[in-house]
Amino acid sequence: MKQQIPITIELLKFLKNEGYQVLVQKFGTEVYVPSKSDLQSLGERVNDVPFQEDSLIGIDDALSYYDELELSQKQILDIFKVD
Repeated sequence: MKQQIPITIELLKFLKNEGYQVLVQKFGTEVYVPSKSDLQSLGERVNDVPFQEDSLIGIDDALSYYDELELSQKQILDIFKVD
């Protein structure tokens, strides 16, 4: 199982530079997963059942609203560590 690491502004900037566009948080989980897919294509594949919605945040929005979204308190899947 992959490890989780804290979300930092530096990490978000790095992900953006590497081509990642969105953070996905599946319903019922606490962890975000970075994705290179754009918001529109992901929006068609996420769970949108009321009260069980998956959460999508664009990397640009995550950078702009880092404090408001309290992302410093959130975790992201460590996609860099190979098991």
